[in-house]
Amino acid sequence: MLAFLRLVAALLFALSGLPEAVAAPIVVPGSPSSPPPSSGEGAPAKAEGTVALQRLGGRFLVKGRAPSWSPEGTRVAFDDGRAVKVLDRKTDQLSTLAEPGKAPVWSPGAGRHLAFCRGDASRTQVWLVETAGEEPRQLVDGGCPSWSADGKRLFFQAPGETELRSVRVDAPDVPATDLLRVSASYPTVSPSANRVAFWSGNQLLVVDRESEKTLCRWPLARRADGCPAWSPDEGQLAFGGQGIDGVPGLWILDVKRKQAVRIAAGECPQAAWSFDGSMLAFDRRQDTGPEIWTLRTEGLETLEPWAMACEGSTVPEAAAELVGRLHRPQGQMLYVDLKQHANRELSESTGTVEGNHLGELAEGKQTLAGVGFQIGKSIIQLAGTRLPEAPRSVEGIAVDSRAIRLYFLHATQWAGKQFGVPEGTTIGQYRVHYADGASIEIPIVCGREVHDWWARAGERVTHSQVVWVGRNPATESRSRYLRLFLTVWENPHPERTVAKIDYASAMTEAAPFCVAVTVEGPVPLGARRARR
Repeated sequence: MLAFLRLVAALLFALSGLPEAVAAPIVVPGSPSSPPPSSGEGAPAKAEGTVALQRLGGRFLVKGRAPSWSPEGTRVAFDDGRAVKVLDRKTDQLSTLAEPGKAPVWSPGAGRHLAFCRGDASRTQVWLVETAGEEPRQLVDGGCPSWSADGKRLFFQAPGETELRSVRVDAPDVPATDLLRVSASYPTVSPSANRVAFWSGNQLLVVDRESEKTLCRWPLARRADGCPAWSPDEGQLAFGGQGIDGVPGLWILDVKRKQAVRIAAGECPQAAWSFDGSMLAFDRRQDTGPEIWTLRTEGLETLEPWAMACEGSTVPEAAAELVGRLHRPQGQMLYVDLKQHANRELSESTGTVEGNHLGELAEGKQTLAGVGFQIGKSIIQLAGTRLPEAPRSVEGIAVDSRAIRLYFLHATQWAGKQFGVPEGTTIGQYRVHYADGASIEIPIVCGREVHDWWARAGERVTHSQVVWVGRNPATESRSRYLRLFLTVWENPHPERTVAKIDYASAMTEAAPFCVAVTVEGPVPLGARRARR
């Protein structure tokens, strides 16, 4: 099968005029484990997203939105835009519990109550209805209800979106108690009341309620819609919204590992876990109206995870750009020594702007997006027409190892149409030399492998990912930030020894530079046996 996929990839790239050596990994379009599609895709992308969801075992349940499971898992409450309804999955019987009503949340335990909301943007109330069919009653002014684990308290957001409160369901005359002050939207309190998840600006925050310490943050291209949903063990959050590159979808975030998997494409603003954690229900906004789908959670942890390439960034506005694929090299890792060819220190300014350097990049071993690099004191800086004093090429960067993959940490100066280097321009190349005398070229194309190290809104790369961001005095005075890119090259001849690498500029306006190179070698035979 693998040989067949490689043959298909070779044919496709031969037709496109691109070398096979720089082919991106083969992925199924719309697959949750593939990179998200561009935000400009329309109906075909929606269809592909549905097919990918069905491959995971996703099933359409009913027209509606904002689902919530009953404790025993046989019924699903939802709203259809006007009323709160309940679908019995065993009998397919549909009943209406409250009208008007929206965003129902089922109580735990015996499941006697549903909390839901009424009102509009100016005033919202939390209401309560017994699932046996009693008349609904208003509980408090506010919104975003969620239940305590014992079903005796409701957590809700007070009017004005300034604080979270708790109210006793069995004693509505007792004043509500304050839990946590927030200035955010769609907060959700965990069943134990120990943690709160909410949207703040363009990120999802998970906060410890007692210490008010942020435990985890997940960036988004913009604020999402809908409350994030806690898993029963409070270790995961399901949420929908605009994710990487502004593409919406349904995500599951592992709070401890700070990794997320993308489950479905499209707009999926609201999700709910079953009480035993075995099922998810979520709504999908389609052209024909919202739909509720269900999905078993077993096996979802095998999907390709996405994570922050490097945590603790000093540039919070770049956080969304740092979210991407988490690589998991399996072979032996070799750090290529660039010292013999390095010609520009990290703290050395470049170009005509004072203080324009990489001094904030820490030296030594670093793991970026799961790949280890050895960052030296200096980098290899190549020439461009704006930097003619730098070398046009360096030759003979020693490797002397078999390689499954090469990982390049690099970028360029003066890229982009404003410098006469539009996306699609080849600005340089790596040439890999094998010990048997054969060689292969890896083009460096603006907008594909790298872009300008000064980040600009809307600039993306298609064959790489941003794995480090930082600042220097020059960028800080202009409210900008720096970035470095990780390019992964799959060696089409892993059985051959890579002897050396040449690095050359195409002498455009752009001046490429390489910070570090890591080789992933074959897995040792003993390690292979140990895994069986």
